[in-house]
Amino acid sequence: MIAPRTMPGWRWAILPALMATAGLAADGRPPAPVAPVPQALARTQQDIRQATAELNAARDAAAASRAPLVQRLNGLEADVRDLRRDVERRDALRQKEERDRNDQAAAAHALETEAYRTLAALHGYRQSLESRLGPAVPAALRGQLQALDPGLSAAQDYAGLSDAGTRLLDLAAQWNRSRLGGHAFNGACLDAGGRELTGRFVAIGPLTYFAADAGGAAGTVGMPPHGAAPALQQTYEGDAAAALATLAAGGEATVMLDTRQSEPARRTGLLTTLIAIMRGRGTPQDFMLLDMLRQGWPVLSILLLASIWSCAIILERALILRRAHLDASRFVDAVLKDLAEGGMPQALLHCQRHRKPVAAVVADVLTQPGGREDKERAMRHAIQVQIHNMEHRVPILGTIGSTAPFVGLLGTVAGIIRAFRDIAANAGGGASVVSAGIAEALVTTAFGLLVAIPAVMFYNHFVNSLRRFTAEMEMNVYHVIEKLCAEPPP
Repeated sequence: MIAPRTMPGWRWAILPALMATAGLAADGRPPAPVAPVPQALARTQQDIRQATAELNAARDAAAASRAPLVQRLNGLEADVRDLRRDVERRDALRQKEERDRNDQAAAAHALETEAYRTLAALHGYRQSLESRLGPAVPAALRGQLQALDPGLSAAQDYAGLSDAGTRLLDLAAQWNRSRLGGHAFNGACLDAGGRELTGRFVAIGPLTYFAADAGGAAGTVGMPPHGAAPALQQTYEGDAAAALATLAAGGEATVMLDTRQSEPARRTGLLTTLIAIMRGRGTPQDFMLLDMLRQGWPVLSILLLASIWSCAIILERALILRRAHLDASRFVDAVLKDLAEGGMPQALLHCQRHRKPVAAVVADVLTQPGGREDKERAMRHAIQVQIHNMEHRVPILGTIGSTAPFVGLLGTVAGIIRAFRDIAANAGGGASVVSAGIAEALVTTAFGLLVAIPAVMFYNHFVNSLRRFTAEMEMNVYHVIEKLCAEPPP
C-alpha cells in the first residue's frame, strides 16, 4: 500500500473524487459512491474562503496588536529627536559660552596690554618732559614730577594710573604755557672755571639764560654731559650782557635767540678748531669736539696710523707703476727691428737702455738658450719677478680697507656702552646724558669708513693695473719668441 504524500488541505478534499474516478477507494478497495466533482470544487472554494477570512482576521488581529507598539515606537523616536535637539542646543550654548569667555579673555589681555603701553608712554613722556625742563627749572616743578612716580608705577591700579596720567599732562600743559611766555627765578650756575655763581635765570622758549648778581657773568646755560649743576655755555659781553641783566631784573630788553649771531664768523676745519681751543677761544661746541676726540683716542689713533700708512703706500705704488709704464707694442717692434738689423747684441743694447719691466722680460727671453718651451718658461718667470716687485705692499691696502670699518665699529660699540653707562648713572637725564657717547660712536665709524674707502679703491685700481700690465707683456713678448723660433738671429 502506497502512503500518500503530504499535501495541502484542499488537495486532500478533492483526492477522494479523483480516486473514485480512477475506480479506487482511499484504502485501495473499490470506491464507494461519491459526490460529483462540482460539489467538491464548491466545498473546496468555501474552505479557501474560510481560510482566507481566518487569515485576514489573524492579520487584522496582528495589526491591531501592533498598533500600540508602532505608536510607542513613534513616540520613542520623537523623544530621541527632542533629546538630540536638546543636546545640539546645549552644545551650541556651551560653544557660545566658550567663545564669549575667549573674547572676554582677549579683551582683558588687550586692555592690560594697552594699560602697559599707556604706562610705558607716560613713563617715556615723563622722562622726556624732565629732560626738556632745562638745567635751571625751579625745584618745585621737578618735585611735582617726582610726586607722580608712585601713580605711574601701579600698572594694575587703572584709576590711579589714569589720575597720574591726567596730572602729568596738566603739568606739561602748565609748563609749556610758562615756557612759551618765559619765566625768571633765582638759582646758582657754574662759570667756565667751575666756580659757582648766584644770580637769576631767565627761561625763554627752549633757551635758558643766566645773569650773575652785581653785574657778573651772563650768558646761555646748559647741562654738561657728566655734570649735576647748570653751567654757562656761552658768555655775553657788552650790550648783550647788559640787556640780559635788565631782563633778569624784571625790565624789558632784547636778547639774542640765535646765539651764533654774536660770532663774527664760524670757524671751519679741525686744525682751526684745535688752535682756537689751545688759545682758550673755543666755543662750547669746540670743547665738546675735543672731549669727544679725547674719549675715543685709542680707536682714532689706530685709524690715524692706518690712514697715514695707507696714504704712503698709495703714493709710493702710484709712482712705481707710473715709472714702469712703457708702450710694450712699440718697444717690441723696435727690438725686433734691431734684432733683424744688428743681431742679438744690438737688441740687448736696446733693452739695457730702457729700465722698464717689459725690457727686462725681453732681455731674459733673448738671452735664454734653447727652444720655444725654454723661452716661454723664461718669459713666465721674468714676468712673475717683475709683477712681484710692482705689487709689493699692495695687499696691505686690501687689509686696511677690510679691517678699518671693523676698528671703527669697535669705537662705535665702546661709545654705545659708555652711553648706556651714563644713562644708568644719570637716570632721567635725557638726551644730553648720552649725546657724548653716541657722538663718539658716530665719529669712530665715520673715520673708519674714511680710511677704508680710499684704501679699497686704490687696491682695486692697482690690482687691475697689474693684471692689464701682465697681459700686455705676455702678448707682446710672444711676438719676440715667435720671431726667434722662426728665424734664428745672426
